[in-house]
Amino acid sequence: MTRDERLSRRAVIAGAAATAGAIVLKKLAPSQAEAQTAAPSALDPSMAPGTPTSAVGARSAFENPTRAPVGVLSGASFTPLHELTGTMTPSDLVFERHHSGVPAIDPKRYKLLVHGLADTAMTFTLADLHRLPSAARTHFL
Repeated sequence: MTRDERLSRRAVIAGAAATAGAIVLKKLAPSQAEAQTAAPSALDPSMAPGTPTSAVGARSAFENPTRAPVGVLSGASFTPLHELTGTMTPSDLVFERHHSGVPAIDPKRYKLLVHGLADTAMTFTLADLHRLPSAARTHFL
């Protein structure tokens, strides 16, 4: 071999770097055959069929406004006004104030006592309250 035919150190390093780069890219990028056979949902979740209906609606996984602070027994949970649009606040984001945590109320055992300035004290069960007429109104808090 003549001096001109020998490999230089730079050529060996450049060749090794190119080979290593090709191996890394091969592992990171799926082949065209893999990309064509992959389900559309694997590439873009919005292209997959949705979930079945449920008894109670839920927020989108992409929407997650929350009240703050979270995890305190006494105090207020504030509505995230900066994350809302429109004039209606969703019921799960309405301002709350608690003095001893959120009570666990059994609807079957619930009773409402109305007394004080009423002529006679009255006690209502939840079933009694559901039998009364109701009206929906929009108010500003």
